[in-house]
Amino acid sequence: MKSQCSGQHPDKATSIWCSLGTNHRSFQRRIAHGVLLPSHLPASRTYCGLVLSPGEEPKPSVAPLPYSSESYSPHLSVRWGMPEALLAVSLIAASGFLLPALVRAAPPAFTYPVAFIGNLLGYGCTLLVVVFASRRRGLRQLSRDFGFVIKRADLGTGAAIAAGMLLFIGLVSAVLRHSGALAQPPSPVASPLIWIVLLQGLVGVAIAPIVEELTLRGLLMRAIRNAILRRRPAAERTAEIAINTSIIISAAAFAGLHLHEAHDLYSGVSVGVETFIFGLVAGWVATRTGRLGATVAAHILYNATIFAIMIAAS
Repeated sequence: MKSQCSGQHPDKATSIWCSLGTNHRSFQRRIAHGVLLPSHLPASRTYCGLVLSPGEEPKPSVAPLPYSSESYSPHLSVRWGMPEALLAVSLIAASGFLLPALVRAAPPAFTYPVAFIGNLLGYGCTLLVVVFASRRRGLRQLSRDFGFVIKRADLGTGAAIAAGMLLFIGLVSAVLRHSGALAQPPSPVASPLIWIVLLQGLVGVAIAPIVEELTLRGLLMRAIRNAILRRRPAAERTAEIAINTSIIISAAAFAGLHLHEAHDLYSGVSVGVETFIFGLVAGWVATRTGRLGATVAAHILYNATIFAIMIAAS
């Protein structure tokens, strides 16, 4: 792209574009909210003294605000939203709630293979939806679309979140069991070590946390915030409402997806409250940092601790 003074602007659209070029804040706000779209521009390729190469669209000279900013606006190129988010969440729900029924119906010799393959298919299809949304309807990078970036500082934050949740859950469970409100969980069925490693280690520690964070704190949470900002871009307190709503709904979805782990009403309430609190904390951290690094680390470390306890008990 090279500079060339055009001198004259033959139509209204070019004049609007050039006037916005001198007011970067107005330009950024209007193009982010879809008030001014590339389709509104004239066929001429000369805008505000800039000659654009074929296929190149005019860009604001001010970088878009990051997701961590309270003044964040969704990128104009982001076309994924609630349909993709609901599809991804539904696939995880199907894996969690329908797969146990298939496992129980399978012959004893195929119980563990069905569970393992079913989990791989469920999380694999969910990941495909997330990647498709980014590559075909977004900014083409998981880091730019959903904040899938892990930095060194995220490891410490994630460890602190995981340790806090383990301590909280341990105290709550001890109090409930001491009071008799929470019954002892049923004794686990003895499982071959190889299947414990594959199901709880590979799937539970390595695969599930990454896919669930990309889906819940990446795709779903951002889709909710973007939808609110696009629907009410100029309304009072829209930014605050969008942030709070996206965190709460994604936390509720995260809790609902884990209710299949409960074996009775009280354990269902316990699991729901614990995962909802984790979802709130993870959503707040992901929003404040603008990335999923800390929440992925916390999720992995939490599941890894549970896995280590299971290995020690077996």
